[in-house]
Amino acid sequence: MGFISTDPMKARLQRMLEKQRPRPPRLRSSDLFVRRPAPGDPLEDRLAALYASEINVSLKCLWDGGWTVELGGPYRPAARRDFDAGEIGDISSWLHEAVMAQLPKSAYAAAARGEARQH
Repeated sequence: MGFISTDPMKARLQRMLEKQRPRPPRLRSSDLFVRRPAPGDPLEDRLAALYASEINVSLKCLWDGGWTVELGGPYRPAARRDFDAGEIGDISSWLHEAVMAQLPKSAYAAAARGEARQH
């Protein structure tokens, strides 16, 4: 929720605008993959495929500390790696390799191996 003004007219306008904002479409597991995931896929495609597979991923960036990427739940990640700021291009392929090694029974890993999905 955004800033709420003390002015009643501004607050009413704020609520109206929030109701009109379009929401992004929610990915369904039936939309899981258009094609097989591959190690060189762009990060955006990789994250969408992991989201559709219901695999948790956390990316954290600190201005002077580079990137921290965790695969799995927040309390016990299956894999974690720190990347320098200039290594952002390596995150996608690392995520692919980590899922294949740590979550081999996931829908993502099955699709990457070319196996048929089970419903």
